[in-house]
Amino acid sequence: MRKMFLIQVCCFALLSRTAGQPYGDSLRFALTQSKPDSSRALTLFYLAVLHAYSASDSTSYYADSLSSYSNQINFHLGNYLAGESLFFEANVKAKYTETLKIALANLQIAESLPDHYRLYITALAHARLGLVKSEMDLSQESQTEYDLCQSLLDKAGLSYRDCFGIYLSKAVKCLRRSVWDSALFYANKGYEQALLADFGRPWYGLNLATIGNCYTGLRNFDSALSYYRLGISNCDAASNVYIKARIYWNMSALFLQTHNIDSCTFYGRKSLEISIYHGFGDYAANCSRVLANAFEIRHQPDSALKYFKLMAAAKDTIFSQAKTQQFQYLIFQDEQKQREIKAAKDQYQQKLRFYGLVIALGVFLLLLGILMRNNRQMQKAYNIITRQKKETDKQKNKIEKTLQELQATQNQLIHSEKMASLGELTAGVAHEIQNPLNFVINFSEVNRELVSELKQVPNGPYLQTDIITDMEQNIDKILHHAKRAEGIIKGMLQLSRKRSGQREPTDINMLAEELLRLSYQGYCSRDKFFQAKLQTDFDTRIGLVEIVPQDISRTLVNLYTNAFYALAEKRKEQPLSYEAIVMVRTRKVEDWIEIRINDNGNGISQENL
Repeated sequence: MRKMFLIQVCCFALLSRTAGQPYGDSLRFALTQSKPDSSRALTLFYLAVLHAYSASDSTSYYADSLSSYSNQINFHLGNYLAGESLFFEANVKAKYTETLKIALANLQIAESLPDHYRLYITALAHARLGLVKSEMDLSQESQTEYDLCQSLLDKAGLSYRDCFGIYLSKAVKCLRRSVWDSALFYANKGYEQALLADFGRPWYGLNLATIGNCYTGLRNFDSALSYYRLGISNCDAASNVYIKARIYWNMSALFLQTHNIDSCTFYGRKSLEISIYHGFGDYAANCSRVLANAFEIRHQPDSALKYFKLMAAAKDTIFSQAKTQQFQYLIFQDEQKQREIKAAKDQYQQKLRFYGLVIALGVFLLLLGILMRNNRQMQKAYNIITRQKKETDKQKNKIEKTLQELQATQNQLIHSEKMASLGELTAGVAHEIQNPLNFVINFSEVNRELVSELKQVPNGPYLQTDIITDMEQNIDKILHHAKRAEGIIKGMLQLSRKRSGQREPTDINMLAEELLRLSYQGYCSRDKFFQAKLQTDFDTRIGLVEIVPQDISRTLVNLYTNAFYALAEKRKEQPLSYEAIVMVRTRKVEDWIEIRINDNGNGISQENL
């Protein structure tokens, strides 16, 4: 997301060199000087939007040029920006059905963009849907879109300073609730951020008009007029007749409020003239209402009736029954499509859950099979030892009693050592496998709870999408920890397998890490008070290496065990201040691989070195 803002700043760094020119001229100059990259595409976008707000017919030309050029340079964001400029053009002319169609199409484009700016652009697409639904007096649906916009911005890690338009939208919400102080705070913040963003220059007038509306609500009319006049100057510099018509209407309403009827009618007629000429239906209706009220105060019913009729005609043009029905039908179609998408996602989630259960069952059966095989091998070994003992007893029945007792003691010691080693190894394996299995169980239980919540959530697609996203993340974690358990089991099988002498493609990093943790757990099971810090630094360039894994495994286990022994001996000498550390590094150096194991123990004495 930050990348997009850097692109914008770079694009308008060129415009700052022509600051003395009108904004449109500076953009056209920048277009002739820009290199064939994304900065040229963004310049085309700002030209298209500029013409949309200056009521020119060139918006479609620049939008088509932007779309075609973006496809040539593989600039994925360009098609969305082309639709964005067409959205502005339709919206300023109050063609809300067409505006809604464009906004829905832009949302589909935004959701298919690359990951590094998809969340931010999708948030803007929902903000545009909120705007057009607000224009059609669908306040609840509009608020839902704005909430989705804010949620996506939060998820993308963006604050208000990343988009000055967010401050402006919050100021407008406060104005509608007549919370004047809060509205003025957000309006000023939005203006400050717009000044920092050079690409906000054509829309300074909108920020200034909003600040003027805040002062009007606070009844500080002198300050309001000052900001309105600043806004008019900005609109003239940027050729933004749409915002200019709006500010004239705001000034007319202010003078009506202060009973300055002459100024009210003067600025109201200016706004109405611009609005009718350029087809700004919403502003034509609003300023006609102000003029009608002004002439009612003057007791001129004929003029008041004239402007009431103009207001009614403008309202009918925008909010006719047919257009309203068409608008509602488009919303219904979009909701139906979202329900179908949600149903497809639910079906996909069910498949993922099924596969997760199958994998978990497979891991369980594999562990059960290993335990059963080990048990059979132990029983077979016991039977062999028993038979050998009987044969030995028969052969040595004539040996002296002392020799018999010595032999029996020796056999018992050997058997005890074998069982102790087996117990240490089993404890290490059990501990290592227990962790990923706990994760698998926990995240499976969380998914079960999410499914219950999903069944209770109303039909709104957006809350369900959040739950489904959490379930996808949980399933990824289940797969990760199941594969980790599988890796541990494979490592134990390789360690216990007889030497084959066959080279096999092996992940050195994974093998070194798993054996390090198994050896550590095995040593901890023997020494309950032993603790050490394990550090790894693996070279990801190594990949798979042709080795005999059994030989390397035995070597690594011996080295790890020696390291832990050295650490334990040093801890006996320094029980309080010493922190035991084992560091394992791998490096690819030319055509060979280096494995380096370090510990901070006592090391090998000079006489034994």
